[in-house]
Amino acid sequence: MWNRVGVLPGKYSESIQQRWRTVSAMRRGPEPINWRWDPPVAGLLTVVAVAGAVGAPSEEAVIDVPSLRTAGLALLVAASLSLVVRRRHPTVVAVSGALCAGTYFLMVNDNIAAAIPAAVGLYTLSSQGYRIRAVAIITGCTTVALITAVVLSGDPEPSIQRTLGRTGWMAAVMIAGEVVRYQSQLLSQARARAVEAELTREEAAGRRAAEERVRIARELHDSLTHSISVINVQSSVALHVLPQRPAEAEEAVRHIRSAGQDAMRELRSTLQTLRISDTDANPSLSGIADLVRRMGDVGMTVTLAGEEVALSGEADVAAYRIVQEALTNAVRHSGAKRVRVDLIPGASSLTIVVGDDGVGADEVTEGHGLTGMRERVTALGGSLKLNRSSIGGFEVRAELPMSPVEPSGGEAHRDQDPVGR
Repeated sequence: MWNRVGVLPGKYSESIQQRWRTVSAMRRGPEPINWRWDPPVAGLLTVVAVAGAVGAPSEEAVIDVPSLRTAGLALLVAASLSLVVRRRHPTVVAVSGALCAGTYFLMVNDNIAAAIPAAVGLYTLSSQGYRIRAVAIITGCTTVALITAVVLSGDPEPSIQRTLGRTGWMAAVMIAGEVVRYQSQLLSQARARAVEAELTREEAAGRRAAEERVRIARELHDSLTHSISVINVQSSVALHVLPQRPAEAEEAVRHIRSAGQDAMRELRSTLQTLRISDTDANPSLSGIADLVRRMGDVGMTVTLAGEEVALSGEADVAAYRIVQEALTNAVRHSGAKRVRVDLIPGASSLTIVVGDDGVGADEVTEGHGLTGMRERVTALGGSLKLNRSSIGGFEVRAELPMSPVEPSGGEAHRDQDPVGR
């Protein structure tokens, strides 16, 4: 039974499905960074923020109350340490960092180092895709800072300028986070496409292998079932009549030998056909000469006449498959010794004629090979005729358009009925 990815069940298909799940996860976005680095990074940023806030010269606070400075430093330390959970709770960390920075600027001094937790929080928020939240935090904090500067400061102009400058820096940090997120998504999607392409190739290879196993089993079944059944029946007869009627037993043994010879011929023919098909990984009209040469190695005299023309991709493959199927039928069914392949280019189409000197059209019954050939030709808007060959056997005549044509909906017709192989 085929599963959803198109290969037979088993460890191979389970591996493919697991990798498809990986592709889906990669398409959703980049994998999260290992959180074990967040505590040491948060500790380092805490040291930098506190050292910068305490050691660097700065403007006086809007509310200059010395007793509140210790509380402001404590808030700065708390906001910096909250960066440990910035990936799990980015909104909480960004808001707390912004509130801490605003409070510090208001009560302690105007040192930009106090904005480090807020900047890192906004960067994390934006890099995780929460752009609107980041904009809302920046807008809210800027509005509160401007109102505070106007209401509480005796000379609001310097405070307003510093507030707008800090807003610009926070906006730049948010944009940097957005750019990093976008680049990470592009990289993740590129990796997903590469893995998906590889998986698609593996699935196609798995399907081809499974289909080839089924085809070989069918070919061997068709070629050997009858002969083996005859051998089984005749051997039973020989065992039954041997004591009383040795002459009949001898006749049964002759039938067994004949059936065995037939089975060997069928098996050899089937293996030759499979060997021919196995080399056709990229079928096209340009490969027909090599196909004809290989058929000559089988022991059949094959003549190729005509010239190659430029066909569309599907027509190019169809032309090759038509010749291949016709030659295969000549090997397996007609008992032909000679085959002629003609490629006749027209104004807008290519006519392919394959005729042999084996069994004539009236003696052939329709099978899967010619049915598939007929479907190929009809799908391309061409026509297929099955006739007696001019050299006495069976002839396939297919006309293919040089460029794709919408099929008319009619079936390809036959000149003789019943025909096909």
